[in-house]
Amino acid sequence: MNRVDPTSPFGHKIRPRHRDRLAVVYIRQSTPQQVVSNRESTDLQYQLRQRAVTLGWADDRVLVIDDDQGISGTSVENRPGFQRLLAKVSLGHVGVVFGREMSRLARSCADWHRLLELCALFQVLLADADGVYDPADFNDRLLLGLKGTMSEAELHILRARLHQGKLNKARRGELFTCVPVGYVRVPDGGIALDPDEQVRSVVSLVFATFAELGSLTKTHAYLVANNIQFGLRVYKGPGKGRLVWQRPRRSSLYEMLHHPFYAGAYVFGRCPFDPTRRVPNKPKSGRRVAPPEEWVCLLKDKVPAYISWDQYEQNRRRFAANDLGGGSKGITGRAPTLLNGIVRCGRCGKPMGARNARAGASPRYACDSEHQEYGGPRCQSVVAAYPDRLIEALALKHPTVERAAAVPVADPRLGEKVCLAVMLRAGQTLTPDALLAHLDDAGLSKYDMPEFVLILDDIPLTANGKIRKIDIVADIKNGKLAPLPVRFEQKRASA
Repeated sequence: MNRVDPTSPFGHKIRPRHRDRLAVVYIRQSTPQQVVSNRESTDLQYQLRQRAVTLGWADDRVLVIDDDQGISGTSVENRPGFQRLLAKVSLGHVGVVFGREMSRLARSCADWHRLLELCALFQVLLADADGVYDPADFNDRLLLGLKGTMSEAELHILRARLHQGKLNKARRGELFTCVPVGYVRVPDGGIALDPDEQVRSVVSLVFATFAELGSLTKTHAYLVANNIQFGLRVYKGPGKGRLVWQRPRRSSLYEMLHHPFYAGAYVFGRCPFDPTRRVPNKPKSGRRVAPPEEWVCLLKDKVPAYISWDQYEQNRRRFAANDLGGGSKGITGRAPTLLNGIVRCGRCGKPMGARNARAGASPRYACDSEHQEYGGPRCQSVVAAYPDRLIEALALKHPTVERAAAVPVADPRLGEKVCLAVMLRAGQTLTPDALLAHLDDAGLSKYDMPEFVLILDDIPLTANGKIRKIDIVADIKNGKLAPLPVRFEQKRASA
């Protein structure tokens, strides 16, 4: 049995119910460099295990969670250790949580107060280098809230200081991370054209071909047909600076023709971060291409150029003229394709995109990412009406469903998501979860599951007896109908 220090000032807070549960020691450093360099800080955090034993926990009842080493505490996302901690607290397995500083646990007030709420609910103590705190006690809660606010404010100050330093360097045209294809960094910190003549020739050929053909698709097809490759420099790792040749990607070609760097201009702020575009669990997502009037700085004639600024402006005007409007994901007058980017290819498993999706046409789902990016062969395609109507047909097999209609719902990331609207038979009831379970039992793939459900009293019909989907779509767009978000949880096989 462990001996408890009778002189401990925290004895009145630590009760037997706390010692009956686990003591969790949470350890985190913000970056991999800190894990390697700041060994003393890591050692001090691991010493909290001994402090837990001193306060009365058995050694085998102390759990060390160090899964988040080298991960920032700005968000709960991508932090498996913190998520594991929240899960154990929610299950009532934890009596106290140790952290060298409260900032080790969370740098975000949202995540910090979520932890405080859970700890107060399940009677879990928090402890750092200064003391032991009870989140259910008003005075301790006030102090913990202040610590969390100071932790977030400290991060804000550090970020603001670093950001202002970056802006100052950018306004001088000296801030570079990696340079575009056809350029290299020189030892004095400047930028020069790639010393390899073939690399420079390919870049010049791209702009000359686009000027002649006037289309990104035709330019890409020309490069693929003639087996012309891009020369790229490895910008990090053991092979840094080494020249490698790769097939031309359509997205890389698009970026090259849009980048003002090739016209000799240094630009900062072309792709600012937009939080509304951020995809969960993808830290690098959320960027958007800003128009020139929103750029932070534009310094012409700052780097060596492949084309003139007038030619760059002419290319931008040509792209604008070639743009016929929203893509296949947009909800315009195009034919509805509910599973764009959701349905997957049965051969290779890749997402299939909508093609020929315009009004009056017969849209298809195509697995052609290899063709789109590299000009390679297409995998396969299928008429879009089949999977769209499959959802409706399977829903109608439920004994309580009288009418069913799969309609699109606007989504800022995917363009559209699937909403299944159903009208039940008189006197019948059906929950959205039960409807999804029926679709699963009927054989609908998890990738094709609707993400919204509408249970309506009436679904309008045309004079010919067909469902007026256009009315449902309009009512959703106008806010008269509010589809219920649903999420299909696949049943796990019992052990």
